[in-house]
Amino acid sequence: MSSQTATPETEKPQQALAPQRRHTLSLTNSGLQPKTLTELYQFAKILASSPMVPKQYQARQSSAEEAVASIVIALQYGAELGLAPMAALQGIATINGRPSLYGDSFWAVITGHPDFEGATETLDEETMTASCTVRRRGMEPVTQTFSQADAQGAGLWGKQGPWTQYPKRMLQMRARGFAARDAFADALRGIHLAEESRDIETVPAATEWVDSDGQPVEGTHRFAGKEPKVVTPEPAPEPDKKPEPEVPPQAANNDAPSQDDLQQGDLGW
Repeated sequence: MSSQTATPETEKPQQALAPQRRHTLSLTNSGLQPKTLTELYQFAKILASSPMVPKQYQARQSSAEEAVASIVIALQYGAELGLAPMAALQGIATINGRPSLYGDSFWAVITGHPDFEGATETLDEETMTASCTVRRRGMEPVTQTFSQADAQGAGLWGKQGPWTQYPKRMLQMRARGFAARDAFADALRGIHLAEESRDIETVPAATEWVDSDGQPVEGTHRFAGKEPKVVTPEPAPEPDKKPEPEVPPQAANNDAPSQDDLQQGDLGW
């Protein structure tokens, strides 16, 4: 009877079980900082269930999945703009289908940029013209203006809402937005001021807009202003149906058996 003794050469080593990683949010001096997609999803679910976030990100206002997805996208936008998670949720809004930044957050992105060297804003109350000059290291200062005449031309002056309540502030926001985007396009990444996005009306693509002279207005977005006429395309006319050709009656077949022949059983065979 033979016996075998297990040796290190013949013994199969037992593979150690890898410890399962627990996804936990790490708390830093800047708050909770998700580092993985799982942590980000977990963080977004917590935020969506809270009434302390803006309503557009609350699960009670929409489906839970939609709220979580909106939070994840807003946090991603914020990360690209250099905003902390909570600052991104407070500063980013979806207006007319496009992400936008409220005025204070918009300005924070600019003033927090390492190349920002200052800005000068003025308002000429005689002509109601707001001016903004933004200075960036390595380039000439950028100056943009927006006046009451500009607002009237765009149909904004006297418009119900902030343009009636705070017209000077709205002129300042427009001049600031133009100058900031020209000087820091790389930092803003195409994000517009929320105050601007509110004044852009969305027009259905199937609707043709024409001005007072009957000329079509290109695009599906336009600045709120003089109301053009709306021309809805008429449905294409149905093609004319060709009359079906008349089928001539078949000639009588004298050789066919009559009903009397069928009853009598005489088929002429």
